Amino acid sequence: MKLCMGNVVATGFQKSIKPVAYFCIFYYIWGGRPRSIVSDVYSVYLEDPPLDSIINLLSSGIWIGLWFYASLFFISVNAMRAVFNIVLTEPMKFPIESDKNVNLCGALSQRSQFTGFLGAQDLKILAMTDPARRLQVFTLSQPGGHPRNWNNLLESCLIVIKEFNKELENINSDNQIVGIKEVSYRKPLIDSPASPIEFSRTIRNMAQSPQALDIKSLDKDNTENAFVVTIKQEFNNFLQRLCQKPGIHYFFGELTDTKLKFILLQAQPVMWTCEGLAQIVALSLNEDKYGVVQNDLPIVMAALINLKQNLEKLSKPGLVSRKQILNDGFAIRTKAALLSAVKRSIYKIVITFSKYINEIPFDSDIELAIQPFLVCKEA
Repeated sequence: MKLCMGNVVATGFQKSIKPVAYFCIFYYIWGGRPRSIVSDVYSVYLEDPPLDSIINLLSSGIWIGLWFYASLFFISVNAMRAVFNIVLTEPMKFPIESDKNVNLCGALSQRSQFTGFLGAQDLKILAMTDPARRLQVFTLSQPGGHPRNWNNLLESCLIVIKEFNKELENINSDNQIVGIKEVSYRKPLIDSPASPIEFSRTIRNMAQSPQALDIKSLDKDNTENAFVVTIKQEFNNFLQRLCQKPGIHYFFGELTDTKLKFILLQAQPVMWTCEGLAQIVALSLNEDKYGVVQNDLPIVMAALINLKQNLEKLSKPGLVSRKQILNDGFAIRTKAALLSAVKRSIYKIVITFSKYINEIPFDSDIELAIQPFLVCKEA
């Protein structure tokens, strides 16, 4: 806290130099005109000399007071921002299971809110320094003996990773398929009043049956609904093709570079989630008495490997278009940090289970992807 406040004070005095310099330059050039206009209009005689020269401006000492008040303003703003960040980023402990308060799984599921960041941070802290809550994660429910805590936590973590992975896949894919969800409402059969069923000789006339009339009307409505859905799909496809035109896409389309930057700015909770999940999986080899984590090890590895591959596609020149090349320094560093976090997570799991890796039922592509990690050749 002391270092933070010292930095705030020093930064405030440094940032106030430029405004003071700009004001002095402006006052040196234009400062005498308002003074002369006011004195001429009101016929006021001013004894003090005008500050339209450098010597008079420096000797007056006004710039010292101006620098002090400008520094005080910047210090107040920076101090308020620092305190606000300290309060918001203070780690919070979420319970593993709770009916009254927000638990860890609920915090992770709120990815669009700040609670998602705190939940991902708490997951990493739990995995690194909290064996008591880790033991609660590995505990089986009573009665029943089901690993509900682990299943809920794994599901929440996989949702965070897969949603981020899906966004990267949409950027990497050349042809994005836009799905249209249509809700069709089925018209219920209307019970018509009982009417005498006409017979033609000994054969009943099915065309005059009320049930047959309802079936015909239902088929007609389904045909009309299908026609409307088809028209909407064609219209949306036409709009999508129209928005892909160079001039129209620049003004109305979604820029890939901007979208990629926005996605990477939300990568911090994904880093914490990957590292926390990998740490829990690695520690489960000694702490998990019931082996509930080892059953889901292929699912965890598949999610991490897919995320790693999609991140690497953003870095390979042959696989990424020119529109997706990042020019923002912060986004580039975030992408590198996320890729390093994912690789560290895979290394942690693979090295921990290296003796038993051949006994785990991985898919063929996942098994091929983890081979460089087994021999420590993945940089």
